[in-house]
Amino acid sequence: MKDDPTKDHPPIWPYKMALAEEFLEENHPPIWGKDGSQVLFKERYPVVLKTYDKWKDLNPLLEKYIREQGDRIKHRSNIKAQMTEWNMQLEAGGEHFQKLVDWVREVSIDSSPVQFIPDCYDCWGAVYRKGEYTQSHDHWPAIWSWTYYVNVTSQCSPLVFTNSDYKVQPSNGLLVMFPGWVKHKVPPQECDHERIMVAGNLNARGGMF
Repeated sequence: MKDDPTKDHPPIWPYKMALAEEFLEENHPPIWGKDGSQVLFKERYPVVLKTYDKWKDLNPLLEKYIREQGDRIKHRSNIKAQMTEWNMQLEAGGEHFQKLVDWVREVSIDSSPVQFIPDCYDCWGAVYRKGEYTQSHDHWPAIWSWTYYVNVTSQCSPLVFTNSDYKVQPSNGLLVMFPGWVKHKVPPQECDHERIMVAGNLNARGGMF
């Protein structure tokens, strides 16, 4: 295991900027230009990369609980892999998830352009085996979406931002946080090592305005 998972991701304070080309589609109503063409957005969005300093202590506890949960969703979501329930931080015995969520909330406060009180309204774990993947999707209307790597290797599938050329290779203890409207996916896992992670969404408590 690497002692410093972020060394493969050069830090750019407070976040890494990636170029996105976002179409309004699927869950979003279409916006049309005056000439009848669909509007194409080309925007820059923040991708926060940060390592939990006590990941060697926390990750084995998270992995144990994720494995004990088994496959609760049965591939009925965008995640075509073994997946826990949606609100692991609220489950009995989910205190390790809550510890992670508390830290993610702190990171979101430090990384946001406006002040707000973040709430994590869902949090789940997943185990990707060879051939498993996640379909392209977003988490609108979440303000921030995030993923955290529990047990991975450099050969595991990256997190890919669908409408840009930017991707993040997973490392143990690495948090990746990005706006909830950004489309992303996980290509099919090609290696034999399981890709174990936690993900969730943050919104503002009581709204931002």
